[in-house]
Amino acid sequence: MVYDRFGSDLITQYDQYGSIGMATSGNFPTSYSFSTSPRYNGAAPVLTPPAAETFPVTPPNIAAIAGEFMGVAPNLKPPYSYVFNASFARELPGKITFEIGYAGRLSRRLLLEGDVYTPLEYFKDPGSGITWEQNAMTVRKLHDAGLTTDAVKNNPSLVPTLPFVENMWPGLANLDFPGSASSNYFNCVYADYGGSYLDCLHALDRNTASTWSNTANPVGCDQISAHGCYTFFPLQGSSMPTWMNAGTAAYHSLTFSVRRGLSSGAIFDFNYTWSHAIDDGSAAESGAGQQGAAIQNIFNTREFRGSSDFDMRHNVTANVLYPLPIGRGRTLLSGAHGWLEEIVGGWQISSLVRYHSGVPTTVGGELAYNANYWLSSLAIATAPVSSGVHTDERHNPSMFTSTSVSNNFVDELPGHTGERAVLRLPGMFLSDMAVVKLFPLPWEGQRITFRAEAFNVFNNVNYSNPSLSLQAPGTFGEFQAVGDPRVMQLALRYEF
Repeated sequence: MVYDRFGSDLITQYDQYGSIGMATSGNFPTSYSFSTSPRYNGAAPVLTPPAAETFPVTPPNIAAIAGEFMGVAPNLKPPYSYVFNASFARELPGKITFEIGYAGRLSRRLLLEGDVYTPLEYFKDPGSGITWEQNAMTVRKLHDAGLTTDAVKNNPSLVPTLPFVENMWPGLANLDFPGSASSNYFNCVYADYGGSYLDCLHALDRNTASTWSNTANPVGCDQISAHGCYTFFPLQGSSMPTWMNAGTAAYHSLTFSVRRGLSSGAIFDFNYTWSHAIDDGSAAESGAGQQGAAIQNIFNTREFRGSSDFDMRHNVTANVLYPLPIGRGRTLLSGAHGWLEEIVGGWQISSLVRYHSGVPTTVGGELAYNANYWLSSLAIATAPVSSGVHTDERHNPSMFTSTSVSNNFVDELPGHTGERAVLRLPGMFLSDMAVVKLFPLPWEGQRITFRAEAFNVFNNVNYSNPSLSLQAPGTFGEFQAVGDPRVMQLALRYEF
């Protein structure tokens, strides 16, 4: 059982990003719509310089997507892990050693950032007993079934009565168009905010000055909500990623090794690992910064549990060093002397080979905010998707045969996280090789070594960084980068 050291990065980040009472940032006074934004009349918004504060401080209420701080949970404890390993080794004929083993690690109390300013997505309407998340899922099903905002405007009754909406936001009725509060809520999510549930919730709950609506007499959240403003959102900020012991992880592996140690003939080492790494979030404390190790759904921290970002199911490494059996005292031309020995003797060949299967990745959504207001939504798959290395219809190297595979993904469900490890990236293969020639000199302890090395000797193409965002369907799956090509270098060294 081992404990992790932690804390130094938390102190630096807490100071750098500023938390309530430690630093004050100037923010825009309100959220702007297309009709109210100062950028359209040529004037920039004026930010009032932050006033000098004493500690403790209570920031003023905000009516904007503003106020991002950082916190540290008061009950934070050191993460710890249980480490297990067992192995069996046996020496085989020919100075070869065989070894098979198991290595495992179960980690607890890992550090992740939970946004304690996340709006209350599981708030229950006292009248209907329905939560915001349940209501949002009903609305999502209507949209996914093909209901459009144009159809709703023409026939508001296509949206059934949503008790949560009617009870919580009765002021929505007839706001954008003549119709029920339920139909106007559907329009708020999908017409006014492009499917971003939390943007719509922000306008309904925290925009005290005016709504997104272009009506002649815009109203604020105090006139729309039956319970008043700030029912879902905190009063003084939009984001407070707080370090907490919210993570768990597990790693299990089977290792297999065959080695031949230093002796006459070839020296080699072959290692294979079959493993699976699982966690709730793969970011480390060190260097994570603000939102770098954030949980998408703080109300269910285990919802994002899945294969780790660094999970490599198959990992192979092998190396060999082979002195050629040619020259004086060796199998071939053992009697070589003089100039012949200088030509044929002292040659060595070595190689290092590495391969690992592809690591998991996520797919970015369409810039909607459905679970966390400062982490845009990830995608979920609606149909089976297989990936590899292909050429798509644009004749570009891609994970898929067509960019239309993007149609097999949609934004995450409201109040929930996107799909973890929804795809696997291509594996990586590299092979390096070196040829060495030793030229002994007639003086004791002196020689010249010539070395020719080739990295990625077979010039294998390792594709990376594919375009995997629903915001860019035209390039979906196409690789944006490749690994280094073959590189060769020569060296001549005099040793004495």
